[in-house]
Amino acid sequence: MKTITKISKALCVSLALVVASYTASFATDPGSMEAINSASEDRRNIIGIEMSTATDVQRAAAGCMEKGVFVSAVIPKHPADVAGIKPNDIIININGNPVEDLSEALMAMNGLDAGRSYPFMVWRKSVAGVPQKLVINVLIEKVQEKAIGKIS
Repeated sequence: MKTITKISKALCVSLALVVASYTASFATDPGSMEAINSASEDRRNIIGIEMSTATDVQRAAAGCMEKGVFVSAVIPKHPADVAGIKPNDIIININGNPVEDLSEALMAMNGLDAGRSYPFMVWRKSVAGVPQKLVINVLIEKVQEKAIGKIS
């Protein structure tokens, strides 16, 4: 029984090493998905936030009675961070277009021209706990779309 256990442990370690080396070679292989996508022209607008459709609880916490998108994270040094958008903000309008959910926000952002600033209307609770409706101008950047890890 000890021999079988030793063999199975050795086999598991060997398989793990093979998988790791195959994965590393696939990631750098010129024929991999990443290499194929790096040559594509498919680009999308970004501002550097993680967002989702705002729930009733999230809107209430921000003092927002309007539908919108909840900002769960802001990537440091990206346009949203530089402009002043913060986690827990609720974005309700992008460039004069109301956004009630994630799909509307993404469509509104993708319709903007890269290299220009646009007004984003957000709800935020101040330090004193008072809801604030702010207009924040955000510079739009365009980056290459990567299909790695996406399920279509």
